[in-house]
Amino acid sequence: MYDVERIREQFPVLRNRKIIYLDNAATSLTPDRVIDAIVRYYSMHRANVHRGLHKLSMEASKVYDDAHSRVASFIGAEPQELIFTSGTTEALNLVASGLKLGKGDPVVVTMMEHHANLLPWYRLRKEKGVEIRFVPVSADGGIDMNSYQEMVKGARVVSVTWVSNVLGTISPVEEMKKIAKENGAIFGLDGAQAVPHMPVDVRKLDIDFLAFSAHKMCGPTGIGALYLRRDLAEEMEPFKLGGDMISDVTLDGYLPAELPTKFEAGTPPIAEAFGFSEAINFLEELGVENIMNHVRRITKEAVKALSEMKKVRIYGPAPEEERGGLISFSIDGMNCHDVAAALDELSGICVRSGHHCALPLHKYVLGVDGTVRASFYLYNTLEEVETLVNTLNDIIG
Repeated sequence: MYDVERIREQFPVLRNRKIIYLDNAATSLTPDRVIDAIVRYYSMHRANVHRGLHKLSMEASKVYDDAHSRVASFIGAEPQELIFTSGTTEALNLVASGLKLGKGDPVVVTMMEHHANLLPWYRLRKEKGVEIRFVPVSADGGIDMNSYQEMVKGARVVSVTWVSNVLGTISPVEEMKKIAKENGAIFGLDGAQAVPHMPVDVRKLDIDFLAFSAHKMCGPTGIGALYLRRDLAEEMEPFKLGGDMISDVTLDGYLPAELPTKFEAGTPPIAEAFGFSEAINFLEELGVENIMNHVRRITKEAVKALSEMKKVRIYGPAPEEERGGLISFSIDGMNCHDVAAALDELSGICVRSGHHCALPLHKYVLGVDGTVRASFYLYNTLEEVETLVNTLNDIIG
């Protein structure tokens, strides 16, 4: 049985602060056991990894390597295919910089991408002359699949969001991947809003790369992961160069280390890896499908309630359609930041307001400067949704 009250007791912020936390698409809260895992590194295993033969370093190295395996297993990958990064943003930058794209090479994205999946490609357009093709989307989150099918022709790379951080759209990944593969394109996903919420198996997905962050799935900040299909990773150039990522250095150059160390230059996020691994343990003990079903139930009720409110406009899929665990909306005649501030002041409700690092979507698709976003996770309740709705009614008057 999914006991949300028991789950909530494990989060110190929820115990210590009188808030309703609905900003999970930005970052999730952290349970005691993840904090304890991080403290355990600093208090019991504080040493660098892969650099010493003394006991402390060997212990830290084992836990760090086990964390690699743990996170890889969570998405159905091999440890050699899982690279620790600082988060989704660095992971997508790593992909863009390492793929050896050149002048005129087409890259396909959608109009609802987070800046992390736009700006790395923009830089390649500026520096190397790659072509960026933008697949249209509608205000209700629908991807124009006819346009997509045309734009993928001749493309080198297709890099798209799995779940939109603004609209909540769940991209038709299987269909998009199939079309990309038929056209010989590399296909990958920004999974920041997907991996924390649903079961993932990269083998079944048959994708080339997947980026995600620990801090959106009860883990610490400062660490994320990139799944890279092994043969693709072997061909790619490292994003960062430095200590530990080499097998040899001479006066003429260097030879990179084996995967995944090839892409992990310098001292890695060791304490964060301890915490990331423990967050995975926590999610798996709850059951990822249980989490998914809980969040969908909460989200569905919230969408239904907000869609019936006067002066409220919801963006993204229709109430009866499936969406990720978030709702972006606006209130007629009110600035989104004023709404967010009022929710916090009146009821301690934490939401995000603005463009959510997706300016092109807001400018060219939604036609608004910003939206209010309420996003849900494994510890949210229907009572919190009710408070959100009641407070919005008070704000509207």
